[in-house]
Amino acid sequence: MNKIKSLRAGLGISQEELAEKTGLSLRTIQRIENGETMPRGDSLRRLCQALGVSMEELKEDKVEKTLEENRGFLVLMNLSALAFLLPWPGLGIAVPLALWVIYRDKIEGVRSMGRRIVNFQITWLLVKGGIYVFVILVEFNHYRIPGVTYMHFILFLLIPDAFNINCIVVNAIRANKKKTTDYAPAIGFLAS
Repeated sequence: MNKIKSLRAGLGISQEELAEKTGLSLRTIQRIENGETMPRGDSLRRLCQALGVSMEELKEDKVEKTLEENRGFLVLMNLSALAFLLPWPGLGIAVPLALWVIYRDKIEGVRSMGRRIVNFQITWLLVKGGIYVFVILVEFNHYRIPGVTYMHFILFLLIPDAFNINCIVVNAIRANKKKTTDYAPAIGFLAS
């Protein structure tokens, strides 16, 4: 826990003084600062009191380490939205939603990123559904638009898919580089 070391240094006290203030042994303080052991329970409470910080502030160091270790998961979560390419388009929502529900409280960054991915996928599924309804209504009413062929309708249906794939790949790359992902436009179906 380098956070403890930096807090101790910021107060201008030695390891020996911190050991004396907390009632912990000097060796215990050294092991904690070297990352050989993690303070728990009473030891953690004593360190917080001696350093004048809350437990959450000490845990921030652990959260940053978890984020670093799970950057690959954040990339995977972004790429999971490509499941919309499988025969059932709703998988583009279901797979990231399942990952979001399972890991939102376990891995830093999943809560906000998963919400953005799912909101985007729901929005674009509705857009694509609207295009399908439009094409079906045009065909059902035997309405012909001059100069528009079936190929134009097929291309018109592929535009949302191409945009969706582009957003997913770009955001997976951004997540890998620790940059903020941006899924827009999207309707906010899932709230914070």
